[in-house]
Amino acid sequence: MALLVGGAAAHAYEEERAFDMLSRDYAQCAAYFAMMAAVDATRSPQYRLLADTAGGFAATLSSVELATQRSERALARIRAMIGEGGAQTDAVFAQYHAPCTDLVNDAQARLQYWLDKTD
Repeated sequence: MALLVGGAAAHAYEEERAFDMLSRDYAQCAAYFAMMAAVDATRSPQYRLLADTAGGFAATLSSVELATQRSERALARIRAMIGEGGAQTDAVFAQYHAPCTDLVNDAQARLQYWLDKTD
């Protein structure tokens, strides 16, 4: 995956901050895909691959330690959201699946989102 940041155009977020936010997104998606690998036996290999890929990109954009910490925090939030006995798995799927799938399919679009974002 190549992430390109175009020319000298001014952006709302500095590149360093945008890449940090992208790393956070990847860490969160790594946690989501890992959780789905644990609860969806039929698609577990695909989710595991996505979790590993997203986690690798998170670490590349920050560090292994920071990416791991971020993923662990996200996993705790997702587990809390799912609740006892997996009652809210559909809600987690609805919240995370499309954004995380979009991220692994088109990271450039998400990076551009962060570059364009204003607080």
